[in-house]
Amino acid sequence: MGTTSYTSPTTINKAKLGRAGIALILVGVIALSIVASIFIFISLFPLKHREYVQTISAQFEVDEALVFAVIKAESNFKQNAVSNAGAVGLMQIMPSTARYIGARLNMHNLQTATNAEIVHMLKQPQTNILLGVYYISYLKQRFNKSECRASNLELVLAAYNAGEGNVSKWLKDKRFSKDGKSLSNIPYRETANYLKRVMRFKRIYNQRL
Repeated sequence: MGTTSYTSPTTINKAKLGRAGIALILVGVIALSIVASIFIFISLFPLKHREYVQTISAQFEVDEALVFAVIKAESNFKQNAVSNAGAVGLMQIMPSTARYIGARLNMHNLQTATNAEIVHMLKQPQTNILLGVYYISYLKQRFNKSECRASNLELVLAAYNAGEGNVSKWLKDKRFSKDGKSLSNIPYRETANYLKRVMRFKRIYNQRL
């Protein structure tokens, strides 16, 4: 006659508790991974200075997500950033551009300031965002005229990076524009990469906002 093995209830309970403990540990690890991923995502794509971005974007009818994307691409939210070319602050504005915008906005302090004083002003988030958002708004109007398709964000971003003069030349050049209204090819690799980065960041910020 064969023998029948016997497992005590205590042993069974211990096995169940062991499996439950492992399951709880796995759940905890997954939860921590999710929290860590969210934290990293938020830290990589912050909403710093949102009070200025919201107010000024609404004032000049510029997409808030676009402004954050430009700041991310231009300076990665470093308000004291200065490029090798001399562009300053969150939205990397040249002092000469700041003077030009200041004249259009009747900002007398910018028109009469020295270059050193303008650099200091451009390192102030509110001033930098004001000038940067206005410049985007200006470029939207500039490249939404009859020679260009309406709402051509590609032209606006290319002009922000490479200058509106260059974009105007490219639109007249068959090598870069087939119809004179959009760019089929961007001759500056830096500008082409810049467009891709800003549009990628904009999609992310559309999810964040």
